[in-house]
Amino acid sequence: MQLNVFVNEIFSMAKATSPPQVLYVGTATYNNPLAQDNQTKELVALGCTVQTLLLNDTVDTAKDKFSNADIIVVSGGNTLFAVDRWKHLGIHHLFKQAGERGAILTGGSAGAIVAFDSGHSDSGDPESFLHKQDGAGANHEWEYVKVSGLSWLPGLCCPHYDKVQSNGILRALDFDAMMLRHSGEMGLGIDHWSALKIDGDHYSVLSPEDKVGSVMADGSFSPTRQGKPGIWQLTVNAADNSVVRTLVPPRGLVNDLLRVATTMVDDPRIETIRTQNPATGDIGEIGGGAEGEEKSTTQ
Repeated sequence: MQLNVFVNEIFSMAKATSPPQVLYVGTATYNNPLAQDNQTKELVALGCTVQTLLLNDTVDTAKDKFSNADIIVVSGGNTLFAVDRWKHLGIHHLFKQAGERGAILTGGSAGAIVAFDSGHSDSGDPESFLHKQDGAGANHEWEYVKVSGLSWLPGLCCPHYDKVQSNGILRALDFDAMMLRHSGEMGLGIDHWSALKIDGDHYSVLSPEDKVGSVMADGSFSPTRQGKPGIWQLTVNAADNSVVRTLVPPRGLVNDLLRVATTMVDDPRIETIRTQNPATGDIGEIGGGAEGEEKSTTQ
């Protein structure tokens, strides 16, 4: 099996004397087994063993699983549901504790958003809900929303920055509008085939050589994915209320890349979505659900 660049980096960062133990956190996909297999099979091929965080794990059970993990993989999917579920179970603090003791925290899309203060999310797409109603989302008129993450890192993260999803709207374009509504935060637009690696005080941008993205050879932005994958930093110019998009260098200092927000404002649409797709109570081990947001990894 030819391993992708992201898996190689994750495996090489794991500080384990034997093949690392992986904790797969598939809450955002309601523990979809196909998603888990897709996102862990290359690590398994390297000899890793995989445990799964269940949707109803108690705090004590979750603590045991987190404490044994060298690598924690957070799936894509419905970001709002996942963060709400972890907070409902009282286990959201376990991620940061695991990172502080040296575990590798990694994830794609929803799994990238949760690392930041907040993110540009498709959690309002009815097709990503746990209990989908017949015909839900068929008209594809859902809107991207701003959801809260777990704030390991400052910033407003947009995964799949160069992609158009089922609502027909380019995420980069919608993210500009979101930035104007949340100008106190710094934005990070991560292309579908790009990833942000953070190791101590330093960061680097990862992407496969054979994938397309939004970065043209001259460093300009391509809304039609005519370039290579990359990451963009977005800020709002207060003088003229415009969004400034800057290409993130291949490597550098985290303090030069990320900025603590001056103000953070909740998205007023979130409470309606919570009502439609609640994350509380005993929901059972469904093993289904949509994959939704996926790549755009952060470690």
